[in-house]
Formats: sequence, structure tokens, C-alpha cells
Amino acid sequence: MSKFKQLKSLIFQDFSPVNWQDNTYNKSKFINAFYNVNMKNKKIVGGLGISEAKIPYSNSENSVMGTFNTASHTDIEGIDGLVYFRQYFPTSNNTQHRILLHATNKKLYVHQMYSGVGTILWIYNLEFDYPPICLTYKLNGNDTIILSSPEKMIVWTTNQAPYTVSNVPIITSMCISNNILFCTIAGEADKIWYSTTLNPELIGTTSNYTKNLILGDERGYARKILTFRENLYVFRDYGITRIINYGYSNLDVKQVYLSDSKIFADTVKVCGDVVVFLTRDGLYSFDGVNVKKQILGIEYMIDKDNYYATAEGLQDKYYLAMKLKFDDGKTVLCENSTYKNNALLVVDLHDYSYEILRGVDVKSMLPLKTELVEKMLVTFNSGYCNKIGEIDNSSKLFDTNLPKYFSTNELLDNGVDSIVIRQIVVDASQGLNLSVETDEGVSAFTTYVDGVNTFETIICCKHLKLKINSNNQSCNVNQIKIKYIEK
Repeated sequence: MSKFKQLKSLIFQDFSPVNWQDNTYNKSKFINAFYNVNMKNKKIVGGLGISEAKIPYSNSENSVMGTFNTASHTDIEGIDGLVYFRQYFPTSNNTQHRILLHATNKKLYVHQMYSGVGTILWIYNLEFDYPPICLTYKLNGNDTIILSSPEKMIVWTTNQAPYTVSNVPIITSMCISNNILFCTIAGEADKIWYSTTLNPELIGTTSNYTKNLILGDERGYARKILTFRENLYVFRDYGITRIINYGYSNLDVKQVYLSDSKIFADTVKVCGDVVVFLTRDGLYSFDGVNVKKQILGIEYMIDKDNYYATAEGLQDKYYLAMKLKFDDGKTVLCENSTYKNNALLVVDLHDYSYEILRGVDVKSMLPLKTELVEKMLVTFNSGYCNKIGEIDNSSKLFDTNLPKYFSTNELLDNGVDSIVIRQIVVDASQGLNLSVETDEGVSAFTTYVDGVNTFETIICCKHLKLKINSNNQSCNVNQIKIKYIEK
């Protein structure tokens, strides 16, 4: 019998999380944490990024793409949010595409898309102390936008200058269902106002055209009202209420879900055939009948203080800006100073796989979807407050490479007494940092070429974990092979 023990191998060449829809705490058996990388195609590659937002300067498919010219307005120190809407002008048979910007200087600006330039203009000298919520719809046959904030409401209709509506309640959300305008109101926990004339000026005043509906029970404040699958739903602090809309005088209320954990209202979004929302204990989907918790494997990372979390949907993906606890002893980009959100979670709703972009403090998002462009625009709480970004796959935050990270759980079976690692073979891009963490300490290696990198070692251990990190824009890992003998 040979006195030499057989050389064995641990081979990692499929880095994709598996069986995402299984309703258990199911990460890949060896993945512990990752951010700023993508593993959708089984390899570790560079992930999401944010670059300066580009918009078409004309309505041609070959249009030159340019940026929002916010720099020309020196008093814009931050941007609270963005709204896209369009207005049709029948006299000229022309549709104007517009993006509204509410800045921290309280002013409301407008960018006219396809106008040939990226100019933004302070519109009608409008100002809001607080970022307004918005609803676009047809009022008396004209395209109309309602902008409502705690101090006032502005109504802007095609061919008319915007006008101010006074003495109305603070509207917290709005939607149209069956030609009726429905609103939730600040300070009125279980009450919904609605108007058959679609006239927002009547909200808060009972009349022949305006009424209110009491939701009842103890599910908390009515925070968000929306239409979904031809029904009307109210998302509350701790539940969901359905309003069956048979007409102005015939509304039926049914409680459909009671939550044990607080729902963060700004994360409630219709995405394709589900509504997705965040609570203190994880991500949920609602199909109009059933609520299902979607186990991503990062539930333990979700901060209980996610009051600044916000979400949008685009192309069957759910984009969630939130606060996560990484607990790895690192501070990444925005985490080096005061922040409200430190991560952007992008969930593919086909299989609930996801990417995490860490180190960015996103304030608001706008899914921009026109005939010529489809992208997610973002604004920021900190770091890049006066910029408008767009989410891409650049692995960069504007001009800064995003730090990339991947770590494993324990890799050795409990039945193994100990091993001696003799060789580590890494098929990856140059400049990748690999840490081999064992009960005996940490051994660090850096790949020296693009492709196969071989490291000869003598590492004795009973426990084994791997960590990968890189500050390069490119971060590709195809395979890691650890060759060892059992002692």
C-alpha cells in the first residue's frame, strides 16, 4: 500500500444560489454573503452600478443621449424626487414628455424631454416645503397632474397654468378606480375619501360627489391605496384591506391580510402580476388572494429601522433601497458618513434571485419607460445629492469602482478530523484577493494573471471558509479548486 494519501479536491464552479422559491431558509449551501457582484450565470462577475442619467435629446431612435443639466442651477444642493408625466395638446396634436424634479431648495423644476437639450427650468415659480406625492390622470378630458404635500395641493391641467388648492387635507396616496378618485389622508387612520367627479378640491368635504369610507378594525393607519387586478387595495401599518368597487354608492370592505410585522408603505409596489412589499422581517408578495413571504436568505440582515426604505418596479424586477446590516467590520462608501439607506436590493421576480449594491444611499427612484428609453433613475440622500443617476451594470458608482465581496459558510464536513491544503487553483481575473480562513489563521492570495492562478500551500485545518474581495471594476471568478489530503 502506498504511504502517500490520495489528493482530493473541493471544486466550486457554480456560484449561483439555488432553489430560491423553496419556502425555507435556503441560501446556497456554501454562500454566506455577497455584494456588488452578480452570480446569476453561475460565475462571480461584476455587478450593478450607477452612472449619470442619460436622456434622449430628440424623439428619434438615433437620438443623441445627454445628461440633466442640474449643474447650471447652483442653488440645487439636493434632489428629493422625480416624476414622469406626459400631456397631450389637441390643438397641435402634440404630446409633451416631462420629468419633474423637486429639489431641496423647495423649487419644482421641469425637464422637457426630446427638446434638444438637457435644460431644466423652474416651473411657474412653484415651491413645495416637502416633496409632493403625485397622480396623473384625465380630468375633463385633459391630462392632469395633482401634486400634494403637507402644506398645499397644486393641480396642473393641459393648456392651463398650475393652480393652488387650499384648505384640503394632507393626501398621502391617491389612485383612480372605476372613474372614482380615492385618497388616503394623514391623521385619519382608518378612513378613505373618494370623489366621483375626480376633483381633488372636494376631498375632505362630504357632498353629493364626495364621501368617506371607514375601514374599521385595528390594522393601523391607511398608508397606501392602489389598484391591482381590477380591485382596490389599502395597505396599512399591519395589514391589507380590499375595497370592492361596485360604484359610488356601493363599496364593500374586506380584510384580506393581517401582518405580525410593520409594513413599510413606500416599498409597496405593483410589479407585473404581484404586489411586493417590505416588512421588518422580510420581503413579501401578494397576488390578490394570498400573501407569501419570499425567503431570500438575508432576513437576518434587514434593519428594523427602515423608515426611509423606498421601492419601484421595472421589467419584472423589484428595486428596493433600504438599510442592511452587513456585520463584516467594513464601511463601504456612504457608510463612512451619515446615511439613511446603504444598499440597493434588485430582485428578479421570475425566480427571486437578487443582487445587492452596497454603499449607495438612494433617496428616490423613477422607472422611466417611454417608446425610446427604459431605465431606472435614482436620486441620493447623501454623497451625490445634486446628481441624477441611472442603474446599470458598470460595477461603478459614477467614477468610483464598487468594492466587491463574496464569502462562504463552513466548507468542511463535520466528519473530517482535519485536512492539509496543498494547492489552491483560482480561475479568475487579475488582482482578485482571496482569503482562506481556517482555525489556524488567515492566508491571503492575490491572482497575478487573468485566467488560471496556482498557489502552492501547506495549510492544516479543521475548519475552512473563503472570502473574495476586489476593488477592480472587473471581478470575474469562474472556478476555485482546493486540493488537499486528509490527515
